[in-house]
Amino acid sequence: MQTDRQHAQATQMLVEIASCELRQAPLQLL
Repeated sequence: MQTDRQHAQATQMLVEIASCELRQAPLQLL
């Protein structure tokens, strides 16, 4: 259970980082 919880937190962090990069991507293209 603890490993699943840690995995969920790591996945959430990756999703948040990816979403931030996707938001900044259009600005970089301009």
